[in-house]
Amino acid sequence: MIRIKEIAALGTLWWFDLFDAPEEREKEVTDCITKRLTVFEKQYSRFLNTSFIGKLNRTGILENPTDELIALLQFGKKLYKDTKGMFNFLSAHTQVARGYGASQTVRSNDSTAPANPDIDLIIDKKQITLHRGSVDLGGFGKGWLIDEVANMLQTDLRIKHFLVNGGGDIYATTLPDNSPIDVFIEHPTKQKNSIAKVPLTNQGFAGSSTHKRRWRKSDTAHHHIIAEHTSEISAHIIAETALAADVFATIACATPPQSTPKLLQDNNLEYLLICNSGTACSDFFKQHLLTTTE
Repeated sequence: MIRIKEIAALGTLWWFDLFDAPEEREKEVTDCITKRLTVFEKQYSRFLNTSFIGKLNRTGILENPTDELIALLQFGKKLYKDTKGMFNFLSAHTQVARGYGASQTVRSNDSTAPANPDIDLIIDKKQITLHRGSVDLGGFGKGWLIDEVANMLQTDLRIKHFLVNGGGDIYATTLPDNSPIDVFIEHPTKQKNSIAKVPLTNQGFAGSSTHKRRWRKSDTAHHHIIAEHTSEISAHIIAETALAADVFATIACATPPQSTPKLLQDNNLEYLLICNSGTACSDFFKQHLLTTTE
């Protein structure tokens, strides 16, 4: 077994448990993983002026985009359409106006009003044009990368049994005996207090919370989730992929709490929601709660 820990990327620390990899492969595997994480961050972080996203947000134009960038942006546009505008990844300018990110990472004359990915982002193989708004892949980029790394481990590095942990967002296969991999879920406000122990079997897990990444600007409290409701909420989601879990964890925090359980049920997701109006979870999560979530 190989355990790789504390690789920094996308603003968090990444951990890897490779259950069927011999120790003599540690350097080879670590180098491959580190390279992929580093390249992804350099290309797609909105906090880097030199990244593809950074250049697009600052200038509104990016020539000769990569196939992966086109796929990421097309996925963001699809999410906007499928959620009827609830998931809007052209939101970085709004976050910067709130104090989350440096002002030089977006155009100074851009309105803070919501942009429309359908009409404000034009994708072509030769050029991408951003008329208004600024791209933020934070709602799905990490899940996308986790699934990519999982695929790389399985296909390129021939490792079948592993857990990828990107700052709490996870993809887990099985243990070598094909039993599930147990994951502990931390309480959103009580650090080191586990509230559930869930078994994952070739599944993704993600959590999102309005309790995390909070700051104050002009005596106003902000968090990284843009939502019309004001409830404090944490969402913990299990899905077939880390990408789906990441997306719906974000959507769950942006949705009015009274509507969230049905949304998640309609998409066949396992969920645990903790908000100031109470707790809701799927039957699967009920079986694996450790303590009260109050």
